[in-house]
Amino acid sequence: MTVNADFYCYILRRLRENVRHKMQQKWQRQNLIIHQDNAPADRSFIDSQFLAKNNMTVIPHPPYSPDLATCDLFLFPKYNLRMKG
Repeated sequence: MTVNADFYCYILRRLRENVRHKMQQKWQRQNLIIHQDNAPADRSFIDSQFLAKNNMTVIPHPPYSPDLATCDLFLFPKYNLRMKG
């Protein structure tokens, strides 16, 4: 499936709703931090507006390097398990 700006905005909405229902502490603080890559859909104007409107901070993606991509190995699997409930 091709990920375009509209589909990515839909994913961000679902993420926001999941955080609201499953992580009430983060939702109450209104301090959501997102790490995303530099794909064109992630950098679109629509998605930037959505992120700004909903107080979602974006951590910039570093240049590709096996040494800098350690989040893929230890951090994201733990978050995926937590989001599944």
